[in-house]
Amino acid sequence: MRRGAWWLCCTAARGNAAAKAVAEVERRLRRLQSAIEAGVDPTALVEPINRAQQELDAARAEQQHNPSVQALSRAEIDAMIDYLGDVGGALSGADPAQLEELYRSLRL
Repeated sequence: MRRGAWWLCCTAARGNAAAKAVAEVERRLRRLQSAIEAGVDPTALVEPINRAQQELDAARAEQQHNPSVQALSRAEIDAMIDYLGDVGGALSGADPAQLEELYRSLRL
């Protein structure tokens, strides 16, 4: 369970970063397009447009590989808490040696 939560957290972070990168590159491409519409020589912008398009393709691929996580509903959070059960009771009744091992594995 702990490893799954860690993976989900990291995946969500990468997905959110990719979504931000996609949005930023799309803004840059719109600015370049606006510059062309305003009269800038399109041949002067070929390289910046090509670089931005490559970055956009890479960010979209990353976004598809690591989708951003949507917010959890209250019902989903309640279900997760119910699934965990009485963690406090389990910890208070646990063997001190096992607790030490648990805390060490959690780096606490």
